[in-house]
Amino acid sequence: MLKYRIKLSLLVMLLLPLLISLGLWQLSRYEQKLELEQMLAERLVMSPLLYSEVKRFPDPMYLPVKIQGRFDASRYFLRDNQVYAGLAGYELIMPFTTTDGHSLLVNRGWLNSESREILPDV
Repeated sequence: MLKYRIKLSLLVMLLLPLLISLGLWQLSRYEQKLELEQMLAERLVMSPLLYSEVKRFPDPMYLPVKIQGRFDASRYFLRDNQVYAGLAGYELIMPFTTTDGHSLLVNRGWLNSESREILPDV
């Protein structure tokens, strides 16, 4: 019985630091998520920026941006194996050229697919 208690005590002493460090890691992830939610809330109320103004932000994620240009409808990508509202389909990704010459890839939305052998009309 004494050997069993010693083994159990050693196991607890070895696992306790690991479990405490995992708990502290979870708390730091929680703080990161709170910061992300705060940044998102701040950026949702911002007025749209010009594309050239985006570079002054270290993290451009979730920034409202106003751009002018045109889509290149002759070239596009279909992202396969996407599910939306329980239906299989594709995401349409198309190049967008701004008036000042920059090129961006824009997700134009989801397209329904009846069969994988027939691509949807774009």
